[in-house]
Amino acid sequence: MRSDMSKVIVERPRVRGGWGPQGGRDRMRVRTAPEDAPVRAGMRPRGTSRKQLNENLAPLRRYLRSQVGRPWAAVYAEICARIKLSSTVQRHVLQHLAEMVEEAIVMDGKRPLSRTNGLPVYDRGWRACVFVDPVTGLLRRTPERPRAVPVPVKDRLVLRDGSQLQRIRGVWYHVILRPVPTTYEERLAAQDVVLGVNMLNYWQERDRLRAQHGQSDVYAASKRQLGKRALARLLPEDLR
Repeated sequence: MRSDMSKVIVERPRVRGGWGPQGGRDRMRVRTAPEDAPVRAGMRPRGTSRKQLNENLAPLRRYLRSQVGRPWAAVYAEICARIKLSSTVQRHVLQHLAEMVEEAIVMDGKRPLSRTNGLPVYDRGWRACVFVDPVTGLLRRTPERPRAVPVPVKDRLVLRDGSQLQRIRGVWYHVILRPVPTTYEERLAAQDVVLGVNMLNYWQERDRLRAQHGQSDVYAASKRQLGKRALARLLPEDLR
C-alpha cells in the first residue's frame, strides 16, 4: 500500500460555478472590460456556500478487495498508520471504511447476514463491498446480489382476495401480499418473507419483487405452508 492515502482516495477537481469551460477570474477577463473587472475574485463558485469535495471512491474499493483473505485488524491498522488527520480528504477514509466494510456479520452457511436485521448482505456498488468473517476475522468479498429470475406461471397462482399460492423450492405456500409502505419507519419494519429483503431497499429490489410476485409495488408480508387438504381445495389438479 502506498504511503500517501491521497492515492487511495483520489480527489477530483472541485466543482466550479458559472457557465462555459472557464470560471472565476478567467471568465471575468473574457466577458468584462479590464477596467471594470474586480481587483479580487473569490475562490467559491457562484451560487455555492462552500467548495465542494468531489471524491473518487473506486481506488479505495479496489484496495479493500485486493486485501481479501487478510486479517481485517491488520488491514485497518495499516490504513490508520498512513492517514494524516490534518488532511480532510484522508480523514474521510475512516468514514468510508465504515460504509465499505461490514463488520456486524453472522453466517447462515456460506451466506453473510447482517447482525442488526438478519438480512443478507449484498454488494451494492461501493457500499459493503467486503465483510469481516465472524469466525476467522479475515476479509471476505461480499457476494453479488442475486439476479431477478421470473417465477414460472405454473409456480404462482393468484387468488380472488389478491393473495397468492407460490411454489418455493418445490413446496406450496399461501403468500399474503401487502403494498410497499411509503414512509421510512414503515419500510424499515417491512420485510419480504419470501425474498428475505427489507423494504428500506425497495428501489433496489423492484426487479426481484416483480419477478417473484408479478408486480413491483407489493411485498410478501407473510407465508404459510399448505397442507394436503388446502392443496386439494385451492390448487388445480394439474398443479398438485
